Amino acid sequence: MKLAPVLAAALAAVIVPVLVAMPASGDDKLPQTITITSDAPTGEFAIYDRVDGLGSYVPTGTSTSGLPVLFSVTSADDLVCYSLPGAIGQPPTAGLITIYWNSPGDCIVHATQPGNDQYAAATEVTQVIHVLGEVSEIDGAKAAKGVFGTAPTTFKATLGQYFRFGPGIGFGPVPGQTVTFSVGGTAMCSAVTNDAGFATCKKAIGLQKWLTAKTFTVSYAGGPFLQPTATTTKFG
Repeated sequence: MKLAPVLAAALAAVIVPVLVAMPASGDDKLPQTITITSDAPTGEFAIYDRVDGLGSYVPTGTSTSGLPVLFSVTSADDLVCYSLPGAIGQPPTAGLITIYWNSPGDCIVHATQPGNDQYAAATEVTQVIHVLGEVSEIDGAKAAKGVFGTAPTTFKATLGQYFRFGPGIGFGPVPGQTVTFSVGGTAMCSAVTNDAGFATCKKAIGLQKWLTAKTFTVSYAGGPFLQPTATTTKFG
């Protein structure tokens, strides 16, 4: 009896085709994540907060792959913010940008890492800079009530704003803006500020307010580049 043909036949009987799943293109790349490591400017003077003295911000970040994080910015209005390559005072570095802003609004910082032959692209991370308007300030002058509230009361106020002045912050008048004078929650009259930021108007406040009101409010609703403001002033 010849065994060789029998063994060959037996072995052939147990050999079955095996399908091996091959990874699709890119499936074998390593994952990576990115983190923005710098804090966005915040606070009342956000429009003037600055890293390098020029009203700007240099975002930084890291990736778990060690690859450089790339930054860009967007905003609803191009005037809110824009960016230029590199960081001021530093050697050119891949991905680094300097962000500048010059009007109120939301500036969105985008951090990405596209990956390479070894690492897959990271999920984008964003950061928002809430750029505030210039800070305004209003001062009301004491007002003498018109007799019995039937005679007009003369209201006066001065509106000013904080603004960038060289390396610091200056303060100056705001002309051409409307301020409103109110007593007990009721608007009495409004006036437009002159070149010196001064506004005045007259209005009879009525007997009831003449008897009970001790203060009045002067308010400014704000503008495209200015924050709103209000103050309470005593009658005197």
